[in-house]
Order: sequence, then structure tokens, then C-alpha cells
Amino acid sequence: MATVLSPSPSRHLISVNAFHWMGETGILGPADRVELIDGEIVDMLPTHL
Repeated sequence: MATVLSPSPSRHLISVNAFHWMGETGILGPADRVELIDGEIVDMLPTHL
């Protein structure tokens, strides 16, 4: 029996300037609960559960 390996997800690091540009152009909006950590966009927990 052969083992099939799944590729891991790709990561695309971005700069702070690119992150701010995404907010300025509407790619990320106020409803998008994300932050930039070490070049990666990370989902944040909602403010209320």
C-alpha cells in the first residue's frame, strides 16, 4: 500500500506597508478581525462570543 502525502498549505509573508494598503483599498475592512504577526495575517477572536 502506498502512502500519499498531502502538501502543506503555502504561506505568503507580507510587509506592514502591504497590510496597511489592503486596509486602505478595502481588501480588508472593519469587519475583518485580523492582525499581522511576523508577516502573516492571523484571524483574531471575535470581541464577543
